Amino acid sequence: MSLDTDLDQREYWRAYLRERSLETLADRFGVSTTAVWLSEIRALASLTDEENVEIKRLRDEYHAALRDEMPKYRLKSIAQRNGINIRRVALAQQKRLERRAAEFYQKRQEAA
Repeated sequence: MSLDTDLDQREYWRAYLRERSLETLADRFGVSTTAVWLSEIRALASLTDEENVEIKRLRDEYHAALRDEMPKYRLKSIAQRNGINIRRVALAQQKRLERRAAEFYQKRQEAA
């Protein structure tokens, strides 16, 4: 894999985890983060059966991705796989963000 592909995958998995985080699910289901955490152990009385099944499935997906996918896309792993210093990975990530922001700004100016 190239550095660019690795960074794309890192962004994807971070967004995937963010969608299934305690805070996101708490906002989505209108409960506290503690309730979301407890829902991994037992069903919540304040939610319907379908909501309990959905929240359990999302949290299981979160833990599976955290365990199976994220170790591949940590900065240190990406640096080792590409044979570069970890600081270069972080710098490449920063440059990608700056380039995307510049492209977005340019498209916005062209549209106006």
